[in-house]
Amino acid sequence: MSEETFGFTEEELKKLEKASDEWNICSEKTGRIWKLFLNDDEYNDTEGENDLIPYRQYLMQRWIIINRSQYKGADRHKLVKLLMLKKITDEVFNEVVRELTGRSSGVIDDLTKKLERRLNRIMGEVLYEGKKVPAYKILTMNSSKTTPTLLTRENCRFFDLLLRKDDEESFSEFVKRVEGDNPSEFDDFPVKCLVEKGIKSLAKNKHLKYSDEMIQGCLSRIFSNDVSGERTVESMEKALEYLLETIEYYKTAYGR
Repeated sequence: MSEETFGFTEEELKKLEKASDEWNICSEKTGRIWKLFLNDDEYNDTEGENDLIPYRQYLMQRWIIINRSQYKGADRHKLVKLLMLKKITDEVFNEVVRELTGRSSGVIDDLTKKLERRLNRIMGEVLYEGKKVPAYKILTMNSSKTTPTLLTRENCRFFDLLLRKDDEESFSEFVKRVEGDNPSEFDDFPVKCLVEKGIKSLAKNKHLKYSDEMIQGCLSRIFSNDVSGERTVESMEKALEYLLETIEYYKTAYGR
């Protein structure tokens, strides 16, 4: 049994690859549907694909986006002004957050721990130098103040998805949708596509230490039910048929 394939046979991995390719095709054809899932997307698609954001900068921006609706008037305006800055410094962020919450850097620590738990819950362990380590550990490997972890916009969108659910119970339900194997649950298919695309984006970011082999192992585990037996072909055909119908509906309903 090969450790690198997490116990899956070559035939099963080929089915996974075929399913993954079809998911990518489906994702490209249904961009408008994905936007309905992420209708608070804060990223400017007119910017270059190679634009990068330091991880801590992302966390500060995301904390503001998550929490700004709790505040009104001048307090909300302070957060909006922070979000408009090209670079948010720790000093300025901590000062504003301290005024609003009585806390400072602790809010970023909380958000970091939440993302760490959720990334590990979705991706599990990955192989690094022959050893299994939590997936999050790879994210911040070798990072420092002078050489911070850098994220692409696709990485940020993936992390946004993981942080959308406020409480852990709701996130557990989200994970069930991702890992579920009920072929009748077609509404879960776009969610699976988003997660699959997000995980792959980590390996595409050459500033991170994730490898294609790590990602393949994660996908093999997460979507193991999708590569077993006849479910791959049958469910994929049904799901694609369903999504084509959905696309036609949105073309009619939102003809722009």
